[in-house]
Amino acid sequence: MDRAHPTSEFSGGAVSLEKGVALHRAGRLEEAKAAYEAALAAVPGDPNALHLLGRVTLDTGQPMAAEALLREAVAAAPVPGFQYTLGLCLIRLDRDTEAAKVLAQAVTGDPKLAPAYLELGLALRRLGRLREAVKALFTAAELLPEDLTAVSNLGLLLLDLDMADKAVPLLERAAARSPGTVALHTACGMAEMKRRRFGAAIRHFDRALTLTPSDPVVLGNLGLVRQLMGDLDGALAATDHALEVMPRRADLWSNRLMMEQYRPGVTAASLARLHALYHTRIEAPLATDRTPRPVGKNRPLRVGYLSPDVVRHPVGHFLAAVLPHHDPARVAVTCYADRPTGDAMTRRLKDMAAAWTPVASLDNPALAARIEADGIDVLVDLTGHTARNRLPVFACRPAPVQLTWAGYVGTTGLHAMDGLIADRWHVPEGEDDAYGERIWRVGGGHGYVAYAPPPDLPEVAPLPATANGVVTFGSFNAVTKINPEVAVLWARVLDAVAGSLLVLKTDALDDTATADRLRATLAAAGIGPERLVLLGQTPQAEHLSAYGRIDIALDTFPYSGGMTTLEALWMGVPVVTLTGATFAGRHSTSHLSVGGLADECVATTPEDYVARAVALAADLDTLAALRGGLRARMEASPLGDRAGFTHALEDVFLAAAGR
Repeated sequence: MDRAHPTSEFSGGAVSLEKGVALHRAGRLEEAKAAYEAALAAVPGDPNALHLLGRVTLDTGQPMAAEALLREAVAAAPVPGFQYTLGLCLIRLDRDTEAAKVLAQAVTGDPKLAPAYLELGLALRRLGRLREAVKALFTAAELLPEDLTAVSNLGLLLLDLDMADKAVPLLERAAARSPGTVALHTACGMAEMKRRRFGAAIRHFDRALTLTPSDPVVLGNLGLVRQLMGDLDGALAATDHALEVMPRRADLWSNRLMMEQYRPGVTAASLARLHALYHTRIEAPLATDRTPRPVGKNRPLRVGYLSPDVVRHPVGHFLAAVLPHHDPARVAVTCYADRPTGDAMTRRLKDMAAAWTPVASLDNPALAARIEADGIDVLVDLTGHTARNRLPVFACRPAPVQLTWAGYVGTTGLHAMDGLIADRWHVPEGEDDAYGERIWRVGGGHGYVAYAPPPDLPEVAPLPATANGVVTFGSFNAVTKINPEVAVLWARVLDAVAGSLLVLKTDALDDTATADRLRATLAAAGIGPERLVLLGQTPQAEHLSAYGRIDIALDTFPYSGGMTTLEALWMGVPVVTLTGATFAGRHSTSHLSVGGLADECVATTPEDYVARAVALAADLDTLAALRGGLRARMEASPLGDRAGFTHALEDVFLAAAGR
């Protein structure tokens, strides 16, 4: 128990304090409290008695009463131990901002006060001040190397900051010291998943499941890693098991709905039925029956973009295409950046945005309140059911008009989502009934997005077949999209083009188990290793330069390429696609149609797909000419007309708002 300065050795106050400390340590809290009160009566205003009485009052679950005592103690003697206890009290009162200030004073006064660093780091983490939290928790872990709380929380925080390589050794050390702690094995698995070491992640999740076989968090993460490996059946089984245990967990439902998009044979109608369950299980308990406030008049329409993907991500590129071109006389735009970290794209988007509001530290009710306080007229979801989504915020109806655009692949299932922004290729006329939201089609010949390539876009390489003498097909789509039916169709293409090769590139292929699994899928379809090249993750410029190795891109189904197709086209590589039955199955059809390549590249049957790929491969001179002019052709098309697209998008916002 901390002391400021000693009470007289022979005073009654000192005796009572010593008695109180002994009782306090023995857990006899009410008796300790009485002893401290006696000490304070003997020496009124004694800071030690005030501190100890405040501490035992806090320990008996009375933080409000404890605060007054502790503040009096700190005022009388501002020593680090007293400040630490006051910080703990403020944390109990959910006043992290004040707690962080007091705890910072405590560690300044005593740089070896490890518990204060620990509590400071945790408070800063809750406040979203993550970089500061790392420093505090790192110091706590250094001072308390055997303390599982310090080490594991530092590891989890590093994981939140996308620093998985630094998180893994800390988390594994903690898990080794506490092998029966499910949360530590789960955290290790999550960290390995972020490092794309999927086999290692599964081992950690399996270990956790031996301890708690039906833990929904572990099962949900196991489902995610199996999805990333291309094991859709395993992913669905794990996620469905998790939902049986916890049927009202929003992130599990979002994962399950996202996985359904990859299932062969899926239709827009079947997706609508499944997504309707999100309303029943998640949205309905959160929904408000209050009348939405009216859209503002006689001023620019206030539009809010909400996304965690304000980084190098497809959504980041789509935002980069519109933010510089918004007309401030028509719309006043606020970007709600829901991510604690950033990259070069984040900085680029922030420079483009008229208003930029970081919101990663806000929980759903606080974020909804902030959006409503900002008077947003049209709130635009850019995430749907993908990772880190905030769909529960939309269920709270913080804006009078709520639309979903560009981040997901169709209906969200939310009754509070008023519209889905699409185009005539993604949702042809007559198919609106398959979607829960009203369909708003971007006009003017545009697709549902425009593309802004990165500033360091490499030059288009010459046609590889000219130098190689053989045609190289390729796909840079996620492994999850490459199902056995896709593999069979690709095998038919390779069989029809003598000596042709297949190059596949995606970050999941850095994982040996995933690469082996994909090789087995392709081999079963008849594509042997001698015709196959697998490539993993590289920096963006190198990734785009890798298109210099392929002549023709082959699309996936039922989930087609989106950003992957746009990147291929800008790198001079035509993409052969098979139009699907769902929103996700029509990305490439939309991009190719808007770009003027439907006749060459858009197929409607598997036989047509093979025929179009073979036709492109049969005339290398024409293919080389197409490659050389494709980037300029895309820039001249509506895909590259970023200002025109933005104006058409604003038309949608204004129409949806009744303006």
